[in-house]
Amino acid sequence: MRVMVVDDQTAVCDVISDAIRYAGHEIMGTTRDGVEAMRAVLEAGTARRVMSGEFRSTGLTMDDLYRSGAAAFLEKPFDVNKLFGLLDQWSEEVDDKRKLASKTS
Repeated sequence: MRVMVVDDQTAVCDVISDAIRYAGHEIMGTTRDGVEAMRAVLEAGTARRVMSGEFRSTGLTMDDLYRSGAAAFLEKPFDVNKLFGLLDQWSEEVDDKRKLASKTS
């Protein structure tokens, strides 16, 4: 699964990206500009999920970010076990969609 990581701190993006790669997933990219990144990713249709570690300084609410396409947020300090749980959940969703698609084709 391809994941875009968004956080205002490069070091946090690196840590989250390393954990995602460790879990066997691909990093589409990392960025510090969350709202623009989410829009670009969703328009291109190239990533399954967008994760943001921090958004409060943008003046946006959680609802704003979910409406723009974010799938989940990791609150700081983030728990790597929560991250792995989200990745497992998303992988299962992708697998279920693939199984359904193969049955209907």
